[in-house]
Amino acid sequence: MTREDLERLLDDIQQNTSRIAKNKLLLDELEKNAKELRAMIEADSYGVTLMRERILDALGEPKEEPVEEPDPNADPEEVPPVTDMEEVKNVVKSGGKSKRIFMRNMETGVEKEFPSKTRAAQFLDITQQYLAMILKEDRIFKGWKITVADSPTA
Repeated sequence: MTREDLERLLDDIQQNTSRIAKNKLLLDELEKNAKELRAMIEADSYGVTLMRERILDALGEPKEEPVEEPDPNADPEEVPPVTDMEEVKNVVKSGGKSKRIFMRNMETGVEKEFPSKTRAAQFLDITQQYLAMILKEDRIFKGWKITVADSPTA
């Protein structure tokens, strides 16, 4: 190789190195923008929740308390016999048609199971009617894929 060839090769290497550095800066900026966008989406979701609570407060509706999920790794507790007649009446009234709801988070892969639509709706902080609409439209809500189990729970 001649000296001119080596100088041309050196120039090419310097230009490529410069392009790589610029691309790295652009990639870093894109990543920063993605994080900001994710934070904005989460803030918007939080804002919607706050707005919903304010509307419910203005209408005098009671707030729904979040449902505390049991630890799936914990030992199962013994189920005490039903002694509350109101609970028995509710089961009879519903005809025992409570459907188990399965939910899978599409981002994290976390799976949850609920004994009824009521519990699933409480977890998602939505009404049972809205949950029914989501199930009917077979769409993803807040990153959760929601499905109804085949067999009813008693």
